[in-house]
Amino acid sequence: MPPVNIAPHDRLIVALDLPNVAAAEAMIARLGDSVTFYKIGYQLAYAGGLPLVRQLADQGKKVFVDLKLHDIGNTWRAASRASRNSRDIPDRARLSANHEGGRRARAGSGLKILAVTV
Repeated sequence: MPPVNIAPHDRLIVALDLPNVAAAEAMIARLGDSVTFYKIGYQLAYAGGLPLVRQLADQGKKVFVDLKLHDIGNTWRAASRASRNSRDIPDRARLSANHEGGRRARAGSGLKILAVTV
């Protein structure tokens, strides 16, 4: 799989490592159009932030959903299949992964995988 080509204006990924959706929404509002790419990790996802993925995508933003699913193949395969069927995770969101199973599970979808190997 070829590497993802990221446009210069998308190279800054703002981590929404915040305790709740209200804090994340306030940060997004403050940053406005100056940011095009956000990361949502464990903390915000488990605080109800997954619907924020869809909201950001609907605003034309890119989203990296960083749930570190790469370590266990079966977990990653199941999660990537479930994310394809989730209303909250659009096809153009990115999930972190480092497993061949994730690539197979996303086959036929627009889901992108960003692998962090080191």
